[in-house]
Amino acid sequence: MLLVSSANYSDIYLLHVNTIYYLEYIKYYLIV
Repeated sequence: MLLVSSANYSDIYLLHVNTIYYLEYIKYYLIV
């Protein structure tokens, strides 16, 4: 059950982007 309104949609989007960025950063850090 995920309610997405126009008010918090941008926050959810930013959270999603930040999560992907964080995971990519960890992969890069582990490889290097």
